[in-house]
Amino acid sequence: MKVLDPKYFVLINQTLLDKNITSENKIVGYYRNTFKKLWKNKSTKSALFMILVVLFFTAVGPFINLLPKTTQEKEKSWIALLPPKIPFLEKFGICDGTKKVDLYLDEIEQIKKFNPNIIKKQQAIKDNKQTVILDAYLYCEYKKSSINLTFTQKEYDLDKQNKSLI
Repeated sequence: MKVLDPKYFVLINQTLLDKNITSENKIVGYYRNTFKKLWKNKSTKSALFMILVVLFFTAVGPFINLLPKTTQEKEKSWIALLPPKIPFLEKFGICDGTKKVDLYLDEIEQIKKFNPNIIKKQQAIKDNKQTVILDAYLYCEYKKSSINLTFTQKEYDLDKQNKSLI
């Protein structure tokens, strides 16, 4: 390895030296320096605030649920079985939320009375049943509206105690 002579390393122009810099200046690390520069910018502060709000609601949001767990489970159970319905793709017959079901003829008449838009297409009749292609989302509304709303004796007594009966 070639050793260079120190006499070649002489300062040529004395005006290049900055007299204001002293050895008393604090050495600032990379991250602290970067943080100081970013913190001076107003948009950085607002973006950091927004990110912190999103993180807060992601962490705390699931615990701020007002519905009772049993209601949620009932809602999720029928929603999970629905076929996908995507507005743009349903024009092409893909992901249109329809479902093929075998129904009795009298039930088909009841469905038509409730909402004629539920049944999209009717197919062959076999043994008093007909294969029907229907809108699954509207059909679920029909099913939920025809649920028998009766109380058990225990539920009735509890509602009577709470004075929630009319």
